Amino acid sequence: MTLPSFVRTRGGMLVGLVMLGAIGFELRTVAGMLFGIDLPAAPYFIGMVAILSIVGVYLDVTRSTSPDTAT
Repeated sequence: MTLPSFVRTRGGMLVGLVMLGAIGFELRTVAGMLFGIDLPAAPYFIGMVAILSIVGVYLDVTRSTSPDTAT
């Protein structure tokens, strides 16, 4: 499996996860402003952290087992 170029280093993974986190948090704002859906901040934040943690662990395992990565 070929990994995206930003996943090949842990720094790139960190930047990618921060970007996904920012986009995910802004989706909460969009839901409130455009659709009138008020999502509570604490459960939403905990859910985002859980999702990003799962994605981060998956990317790290995939990165370390991929034959095209340099350690």
